[in-house]
Amino acid sequence: MCHGDDGTSARASQIAGRRVDLADPGWQAATSDSAIRFLLDEGRNSMPSFLGLPESDLAVILRHLRSLPGDGAPAEGEEVAP
Repeated sequence: MCHGDDGTSARASQIAGRRVDLADPGWQAATSDSAIRFLLDEGRNSMPSFLGLPESDLAVILRHLRSLPGDGAPAEGEEVAP
């Protein structure tokens, strides 16, 4: 997993030379669920598309991403889809 279990992008930095910290509260607040789904579907730069994944797998990925900020809990006021 390029972004690592904690979302901090150590491996993504090695591959693409660009760091996107998915656990960063600023990134979490600025990035909507629909934007994340778009990136998963379409890919971006060196990130491949995950368009072929079942909906249930995509939902699990989104829940995992939303669980990353700070202490691993959802950001304050953030609703996480079941």
